[in-house]
Amino acid sequence: MPLVNGKRKNQISIYDRGFMYGDSVFETILVKDYKPQYLNEHLSRLFKGCKFLEININKYKYLERDIKKIIKNKKNCILNIIITRGNAKKRGYSYNKNEFTPNIILQTSKIPTDILEFKNGIHTKTIKHNFFLNQFSYGIKHSNKLDSIILSKNLKKNIPELLAMDQSNNVIEGVSSNFFCLKGNTVYTPKCDQYGIEGVMKKIIINKLKKNKISIREKKINKNFLKECNGAFFCNSIRGIWPIKQIDSIKMSNNSFYDKVLNLILDL
Repeated sequence: MPLVNGKRKNQISIYDRGFMYGDSVFETILVKDYKPQYLNEHLSRLFKGCKFLEININKYKYLERDIKKIIKNKKNCILNIIITRGNAKKRGYSYNKNEFTPNIILQTSKIPTDILEFKNGIHTKTIKHNFFLNQFSYGIKHSNKLDSIILSKNLKKNIPELLAMDQSNNVIEGVSSNFFCLKGNTVYTPKCDQYGIEGVMKKIIINKLKKNKISIREKKINKNFLKECNGAFFCNSIRGIWPIKQIDSIKMSNNSFYDKVLNLILDL
């Protein structure tokens, strides 16, 4: 059963602003051998989102205690943390940050059974989407996920992830992942300055590549650029690295540099 503000329960108020407006942030964390992976990085992004939305998480002192409690005796699972602004006392979007006490919701679920299948490589397709542009909240993992929900209806068994493009035909990210591609001796990833999420795994990969003196650049990536690439992969915190075999009709040829990069990061 989930934990809500440290207590075992599976209900929240219908006046919770996370439920009403998506006025909340969340993190999805892999628990492996009883240990939450990259917990500090996830919590750092979570608190950054709270600060941006002016959710007063300082009122709750027991998050790490609750994490230990919810994953106790669970060797491998997925941990989901949601922090909402709290319960509204009146209708409307406006708020006084000092009037709210946040609701902290923790729950666990089983790890997807297709992780190994994804690591063998997948086919993907590009899809253009009119993303909601917000230069202020990009990168924040808030709970308004309508873009991903709308895109996900195009997922299929043989196309388990999509490569989302903006209206200028530049790559943004996957439905639930970040994207990297390789050209020459450089790794590229879309610059997250208008849309998308700054993924924890994306950050881990960038740091790992830099540490090993692999050239890594964030830039706008269009479809013509993809045609010149010799490798690509998706990543997120649950499934790790998913090599891409083909994007639309573009087959990834791969090479020794691609193999070198994948060997560095595949077990992150």
